[in-house]
Amino acid sequence: MQLNKSIAFGGLFIAMTLISGCQSNVFKREPVPEPRYVPTIILGEAQTLTILPTRVSCESALPMQCMLAKSAASGEIFQIPYDWIEGFSAVPGMEYQISVRPQVDENKQSLTGHWTLQNIISQRMVAMS
Repeated sequence: MQLNKSIAFGGLFIAMTLISGCQSNVFKREPVPEPRYVPTIILGEAQTLTILPTRVSCESALPMQCMLAKSAASGEIFQIPYDWIEGFSAVPGMEYQISVRPQVDENKQSLTGHWTLQNIISQRMVAMS
């Protein structure tokens, strides 16, 4: 009788293990990646910036050079990574006054940090000290 109980318990244990093993495969779902976000980029209002003749190390996680830009509207000086003005390549030692339009993520209604050059208004060589 004792042996039959052990066999019955062992059989029950094996059956439960097999069933739970099958269930984990049936209910196991493969991970589904989130949809890839693709922004819709539009251009904001034109602004005039002065690109200063010196470059500085960017305040970022990646080592890169930034241009210093001065807003004609506010007088604020800020950094723009070296290649973030589409259609514009600055030469060190040259000061530029340019017309640009900021690139805006239309869906999020936020600036991307990138710009598009409208035209170069003026440029001049600046003596570097």
